[in-house]
Amino acid sequence: MVLSRSPAISKWNTLLLLICFSLLAGAADVSGVNADLRSFLTDPVRAWAANTTISFPSSTEFFDATERWTIFRSPTYRAAISPGTEEDVIKAVKLATSLKIPFLVTGHHHEYTTTLGNLRNGIAIDLSHFIFIELDVAAETVTIGPGVTAGDVFDPLYEAGFEIQTGSASCPALIGVTLGGGLGRFTGVHGLLLDALVSVRLITADGKLREVLKNKHPDLLWAIRGAGANFGVVTSATYKLSPLRNNGDILNADFIFPAEKSSGYFRALEALERFNRIYYAPGRNPNMIWNKGDNVTAQAASALGRELRDDLRFTSGYSEPSVFINYARGDETLERIYSRDNLPRLASLKKKWDPNHVFSFNNIFPTEYPAN
Repeated sequence: MVLSRSPAISKWNTLLLLICFSLLAGAADVSGVNADLRSFLTDPVRAWAANTTISFPSSTEFFDATERWTIFRSPTYRAAISPGTEEDVIKAVKLATSLKIPFLVTGHHHEYTTTLGNLRNGIAIDLSHFIFIELDVAAETVTIGPGVTAGDVFDPLYEAGFEIQTGSASCPALIGVTLGGGLGRFTGVHGLLLDALVSVRLITADGKLREVLKNKHPDLLWAIRGAGANFGVVTSATYKLSPLRNNGDILNADFIFPAEKSSGYFRALEALERFNRIYYAPGRNPNMIWNKGDNVTAQAASALGRELRDDLRFTSGYSEPSVFINYARGDETLERIYSRDNLPRLASLKKKWDPNHVFSFNNIFPTEYPAN
């Protein structure tokens, strides 16, 4: 006996088949793109701006777009996009997201944490060419691009009668330093670099460009001031400036205390606390160098580094171990990096603005905390 099908059921089955074929075709398209990413990115249909560069391994342009100050736990890339316009930054983020290809956005390639090494065979989005400095003397603000370093802003601000807190070195991108805090020689006077941040132009995970400031997306402004790499791409940032003090003259002095003078060292620090114009940084940042492939030395250096860190932790004076975000190595707990108090709010905002973890390689945190 043959049972006749109702027209509704037949149409439903047909629709299901069409959906299945569509999904399979989409999967095949993505697979094809991943197999020939070069052709896809350089296809004229992409309509990149004339000053946007697409580069690939073994080329000078690719090396310039991906070179880092350290090769320890480096990410690896199949292609690099150096956008020349803000619109092309948006396009690059949307393309990588739609193709499900991991990507990392950099300003001046000074990122540090080892979690960046989790990115394998991705796309580099290089913003080092976004070098612009727009000074508003009346408003006492400066707006900069992600390729601007701390060293780039010193002279223009000095000549206009202003100063701003920076990080501890002149070569990293100022915006990148801001997103992780920004600790430097003016911290004792003006606070962290993030304290000077007024607003940013931010490309979020959905590919939309948003103005973020105190009265517009204040939740994002709070989040990016310390955890910014997890919430989007900053294409420009505006900072509040401070009037130049003492005509810009600063005394920088090094004090060297031998080990047997440790008690005198701490007494000197206590004395310096009375002067809010003095920034001091007890201790040193040891750099350990070894040849590529020398795993024995690498493992020994890593073990020594952890031992030194533990020694400092026990004498830090904090009830619970913590690390400054810009200096996090990536093997610390989230509580040590972002603090137990901040994580619930950060996780909630991550769920709101980046639920699919589009930005997921810089000390990432979950969309729920504590995790279920």
